[in-house]
Amino acid sequence: DERIADGYYYSKSVRLLKYILEHPECLEKPFSEPVDY
Repeated sequence: DERIADGYYYSKSVRLLKYILEHPECLEKPFSEPVDY
């Protein structure tokens, strides 16, 4: 069922947004640098 996949994607996206809001300095890193959230 695609609702499960959409819910999983949504939760991962919210977690990433929360991390970025708590650590805004990570936005200053170059895009070519690998990240590990």
